[in-house]
Order: sequence, then structure tokens, then C-alpha cells
Amino acid sequence: GGCACRNGHREIAQLLLQRGELDVNLQGQYNDTALICACREGHREIVELLLQRQELDVNLQNDDNNIYIFKLVKMYTLKVFF
Repeated sequence: GGCACRNGHREIAQLLLQRGELDVNLQGQYNDTALICACREGHREIVELLLQRQELDVNLQNDDNNIYIFKLVKMYTLKVFF
């Protein structure tokens, strides 16, 4: 699931979310979550899918203590203005 988010495979991520087979808060290597991976790689469509999930914890941090909410803001600011 996390690999689909990290690599930009929106259809696979969407299917896993629909089936309940993707834990959006699962922290993998370096404590990265699906949201952190999708943000870091700039996969806006997957970020949007993940943000629709009520169980998503946007405050989870990885080993570098990065919270990717700032990257989210940048993604959506660019989307609004361009």
C-alpha cells in the first residue's frame, strides 16, 4: 500500500483504500507514512485520496521529525495559483 502511494500508483492506492487494505497511519521504514511518501514525491492525486480518510493522522512524524503538512500547503497553494 505504501509503495503504491510512494510511487504514484493512484488506481492501486484507491483500490486498497476501498478494500480497507491500506492502513493510512502505518509507519514503515524511517517511520514514513503513506501521506509522507506521497507528499515527498509530489503525488497530489494520492495525497487527495489520503486526505479524504477520517482515520488519517496528519501529525505523524518520520525519523527526521518532518511533518509534511508544510509540503501539503505548498502543493495546494501552487494548485490554487497556477
